[in-house]
Amino acid sequence: MKMRMTQIALIILGLACVGLGAYRGEMEEVMRKAIMICLECAGLG
Repeated sequence: MKMRMTQIALIILGLACVGLGAYRGEMEEVMRKAIMICLECAGLG
């Protein structure tokens, strides 16, 4: 039972962190960096 509560707490914490990042507009920055990495790997950047 204790393990289950820990799992639920960690899931809630993770979702809260994702929500906070989305609220702060960090998804845009992460996407920009991901695109640059992909372009560099393909030799286009």
